[in-house]
Amino acid sequence: MTSQPNKLQHIERHLVITVHGIQTYGHWQERLETLLKRREPNITVYNYKYGYFSLAAFLVPFLRWIVTRRFRIALLQTVRATSWDRIDIVAHSFGTHIVGWGLYGIPEGQRPQINTIIFSGSVLKPEFPWLDLRQTCVHRVVNECGNLDLALLGSQIVVLFTGMAGRVGFGGMTDENFRNRFFNFRHSDYFYNSGRPSDSFIRRYWVPLLTRDTPIPPFDCRLPLTVFNHVTNFILNNIEPIKFVTYLTPIVLLALWFLSLYLEADYQRRIAFARQLSTQAELVRGNQGESLNVSVLLAIESLRGQFTPEAEQVLLRGLALLPRLLLKTTYVKHIESVAFSPDSKYLATAAADGTVKIWEIKTGKELNQLIHKDQVSHIAFSPNGRFIATASFDQTARIWEPLSGTEIAAIRHESKALAVAFSPSSQYLATQSQTGIIIWDMKRNERVAQIAQNIYPRLLPNKVMSFSSRRGRA
Repeated sequence: MTSQPNKLQHIERHLVITVHGIQTYGHWQERLETLLKRREPNITVYNYKYGYFSLAAFLVPFLRWIVTRRFRIALLQTVRATSWDRIDIVAHSFGTHIVGWGLYGIPEGQRPQINTIIFSGSVLKPEFPWLDLRQTCVHRVVNECGNLDLALLGSQIVVLFTGMAGRVGFGGMTDENFRNRFFNFRHSDYFYNSGRPSDSFIRRYWVPLLTRDTPIPPFDCRLPLTVFNHVTNFILNNIEPIKFVTYLTPIVLLALWFLSLYLEADYQRRIAFARQLSTQAELVRGNQGESLNVSVLLAIESLRGQFTPEAEQVLLRGLALLPRLLLKTTYVKHIESVAFSPDSKYLATAAADGTVKIWEIKTGKELNQLIHKDQVSHIAFSPNGRFIATASFDQTARIWEPLSGTEIAAIRHESKALAVAFSPSSQYLATQSQTGIIIWDMKRNERVAQIAQNIYPRLLPNKVMSFSSRRGRA
């Protein structure tokens, strides 16, 4: 900004805006207004009032943001209503936060041109981005600092996203138009003397700055630094992470407490539901038929929801009866493999005598029997449930319709067939022997590929191979 002349008698539209701090009504604003009008009768002074703002509200960043946003709107409305020749702003304590971030939040091309900003007892951080504002809209900045300001120590230690620039000054390049001035003041001594209202400081130091455009005179009454000062300054300058953790810890602990209450309630709910299911399972349990199956399924569902000893006992008693129901036959040879149908209605069992039997799970009835010439090593249902494949030591893998018992195809190997596996689409079947793998196309009912591979004969069939379940692959 271009420099103004030292005297401002020719300026007809001169605006000064004042902003007070927290826990006060800002009586100093009217006193400053009176002093300015005595020096410059045509001056316009707007005292921005946002009401009594408590310390508790000051601790909450969101509430500070609301007040700052309201000031920004009021500032833009005021400066746009009249073509001002000069605009100055004076703020104390929290008012400096409102003014600083209020201006910074305005887009660069819309910021009003401010001649002089005077801050006292500022709660802004020393690294506030003044360079951006000075390059775009602010001509002069005066930051009055109190060496004895204990309130700003509290702000630095306790309040998130605030600092103590009103005690230690702003960082960066300083010159005759950007000064940190240091006085032996407490937080509000700029307006008081021995606890009583006093205009001596603002009359001597502020009125000339607001009615002239001369360079800012420096002032510094700080004592030389001691080792104690070095240590305390280091701690205070790096305390922001500690503040953040301090604020965050109660929130995290509260969230964990609510989570523990929810998990406990959910656990008790699942326990109650599991016990209800196990009780129903016990009530419907019989020795045969549908009642036993329902009882076992209820007990299984109970254990899926939450383990309880009651459900475990019901399930064990039901399972003790279930094998006698399903396999109540002369089928006593060693069982090599079992497989459930995709809809869980049927069970297929393969035995060492070369027989494969199809059972209805609900009733335990034997529906069909499929015959190989030698031990059946592995069986598998197709994912669509239409077919069952069997692998046998008679060097064949066969495809059947499980309910009718119709043989669809016999796939011959040069050695014992060990395993079978359908693709997820049910279009292909892989059959494995000790010497290789054959891929069978179920639609064309023919071999489409053969892979030579030596397979160790003692590998368990269900550990030898399986198809990928990813969509689009056989």
